[in-house]
Amino acid sequence: MYTQAEARKEINKISKDNGLTFKRQNCTINGAQGYMFTNRSSGSRVIENCTFWSAYENCMSGYVQEHKQ
Repeated sequence: MYTQAEARKEINKISKDNGLTFKRQNCTINGAQGYMFTNRSSGSRVIENCTFWSAYENCMSGYVQEHKQ
């Protein structure tokens, strides 16, 4: 199983490869920090309201790659 630091490296790499940035969102989801993927060049939100581990799952499942910018 990945540690959060190892998972964060994977998320950042996949985000960058697809023209996105992985950022903290100003909200919580069931008490956990919320995260979002934004377009690297325009800053617009592409995927939002993810928990850390759901964002990781989105990267591993190919969902993030479908939103390539």
